[in-house]
This record gives sequence, structure tokens and C-alpha cells, in this order.
Amino acid sequence: MMDALFLVAQWQSDRTHFRLTDITARKEWFIYARDLLRILEVLQDMAHRDECLSLQKDEYEVLQAVYPDLICSTTTDRTLSLEVTVELSDSHRVVGPEHTPTEEPTVVSALPPVLLDVRLPDEYPLYASPQVISLQTRHRWIPDVDKISRFLLDMWTPGEQVLTIWVEWLSNGTFLEDLDLAECIDGVRMIRVPDQHLIPILRDFDEHLKQAKFSESSFTCEICMTPCKGARCLRLSCSHVFCRSCLDGFWKSHIADGDLARVGCPDPACVKAHQEANEEEVKGVVEQHVFERWKYLWDKRAFERGVSAVYCPIPYCQAPVPYIPTEESNPSWKLFRTCIKCGFAFCSYCEAAWHGPAIECPRKVGEKAIERMLKRNPLAESPDYAAMARKGFQYSKTKLSQEVRQNKASYQLIQGTS
Repeated sequence: MMDALFLVAQWQSDRTHFRLTDITARKEWFIYARDLLRILEVLQDMAHRDECLSLQKDEYEVLQAVYPDLICSTTTDRTLSLEVTVELSDSHRVVGPEHTPTEEPTVVSALPPVLLDVRLPDEYPLYASPQVISLQTRHRWIPDVDKISRFLLDMWTPGEQVLTIWVEWLSNGTFLEDLDLAECIDGVRMIRVPDQHLIPILRDFDEHLKQAKFSESSFTCEICMTPCKGARCLRLSCSHVFCRSCLDGFWKSHIADGDLARVGCPDPACVKAHQEANEEEVKGVVEQHVFERWKYLWDKRAFERGVSAVYCPIPYCQAPVPYIPTEESNPSWKLFRTCIKCGFAFCSYCEAAWHGPAIECPRKVGEKAIERMLKRNPLAESPDYAAMARKGFQYSKTKLSQEVRQNKASYQLIQGTS
């Protein structure tokens, strides 16, 4: 710019030497003025370019400060590779093209990132918009990415830094409604994906992202009151956070005592509410042999709470055997049990090896024979039975009748609750 001013001053001082009536001098003056204008244009372009580069640098620094994990790579020609994770302000339900009202809902609060390659021209942001080189989504959960590119280019106006606006528009999920990918039905926000198999993929991504954020955060253990990274802590289903070492010692002592009710959240409110830990939480904290004992005690307690509880009749096994429903119409199948531990198949009523549904249970056959015998009056049939009466036959008959009635009640209970 100083050179341009110098040339103007020189022209002002030398113009008296030009004779406008002289054709040669006039041509020289026009050539001199043309070159001067070109120099001024070049200097102006350089000034604008420097201003654009300064604005680009400022915008790049802002993006790095606000979104430190956003920029994947840069090149010498000012091409940026951006990875924008979509983090929704509230949870959305993901549905596919085969959605049914009875389908189990899949709710997510984050979606796989949008991968955007952008080149910044020399004239951006004053006179030219950024150039979208490529745009795609991980797992291809957005069907029409070209529509996103058109939306992005329409957002730029001359002189405006638009990259931050682009990132915010993508990261907060506003583009979903603009592209008609999200809608609100009966107060429930829904995102429609083009393929049904994308639903578990999006659910897994959401869970993985939540776990990653939890691992990077710091928490104060409510037992030892020590600040710990999330990677060393566990968030229970009740949302309380404890370090794994404290939970390990707390749970291990109660498992050794067989007190499953205390294997849960140590928070006083949760203890009062009998908030127990689930299998995944216990397995992620205690050692394997401790977990196996907890699993055995838990299965045993759950089994004993059932009215159709039976144990494996094999002496060295004695494992609890639950009833597994079958599609067989024959009611005899309700007596069938298979031990999960040793694989022994048996009848839950007679505890003998499974005799099949076509054969009546031997214990039941014996009870029927006893019933027929009890209906007879042996004392009236022969005087020889008088001695038996004196030896307590009536007492044995009463006791046997009670046993038969109890066995019949047990059989009916098994048949009714299985």
C-alpha cells in the first residue's frame, strides 16, 4: 500500500511534464495510469486475502477450542476433515421402515458422526463459501447426504464465518427435522432410519459413547470419598457411582456371608429400598470365583421362591432345577425336569429317571394301589385281621392315608404351577 501511495505522489509531481495535447505523452500517461490501477488492484487483493486468511485462522482456533475432538486432519491447501458426532438435546426413539406399535423401543441420545471434508478458498469468508468436497455418515444411517450439502451451502452469506454454524447445526441434530428424518408423535420424538438392521447398531454406538464419556470423567466415591476417574468406577442402575475397589470389598464380604440382600448399592436410601445389584454389575466388580458363588446363591434363592421348586435327585449334584415350559399338550410333560448342572432328566414327582409321558408315573401308580387297599375293610373280611388291629393297623392306615393325601396335593400343585 505504501508503494501505491509513492507512485501516486510521483505521478502528481511528474504530471506537469506531460503535455496532454501531445499524443505520445497522452499514451504514456494512460499506460502509466493503467499500470497504477493494476498495482492498486493487486495490493487490494493481497489485503483482502490476508484478511480472509486471518479470519480463517480465527475460526479454526475457535473450532479447536470449542470442539477439540472435531478436526481430524488438515492439509496445506486448507482442507479440513471434520467428524461431527450428533448429540441430541433429548432422547429420541429410533424406528425403522418395519416399525410396529408393539416393538420394543430403542431410545438413543447420540448418533454416529457425520464425516465432512471442507476446503476453504482464498476468498472465504468475505467473497466465497466453503467447498464441500465429501460428506458421508458412519454406518450410512442418513439416506440422502446430498441434501445436507445443499443445506450447508445455503447457510453461507458473504462475509460470514459459517463453519461454526455448520458444526452446531449438525452436532445438535437440528438437521434431522430439516431433512424430515425426525418427527414428534404423541409427545415422543422419533428418528426414522432407512434399514431395520441399523437400530441395534445405533443403540450400541449410543451405549459405547456414554461409557466413553463416563470413563473420561472424574467422580468422588461415596464410600472412600476419593476422586477417581470413571474408568475405575462403576455407575449402578440407581445412578450412584462408587469406585470398584470399595464395591469389591463391600460385596465380597456379604457374598461370603450369603447375604444377597446387601449385595447392592451401599447408599443408605438404596439399602432401605433393598436395591440389589444385577448380574452384569457384580460380574464387573468381583473376582470370578466370588461371582460364581453369588450366582449360585442368587439362583438358589430365586428357585426356592417358586412353588414348583425341585432339586436334582443325584446325590453328588443336588442343584436346583427350574421348570422350563414346553409346547407339548400332554400334562405329563409338566413333571419333566432336566438338571442344568449334570444333565440328568427326571420326573419331578417320583424323582426317578424320566419315564416318558406315555407311561404313568410309578409313584402315582403305587399311590393308586394304596388307595384301593385303603378303601377295603380287611377287619371285616377275615377274623385273622383282628390281631392286626390290635397291633395298630388303624394307626398305620390313618398315617398312610395322610401321606397319600399329601402326595396328591403335591402332584396337583406341580401340575398347576408348572
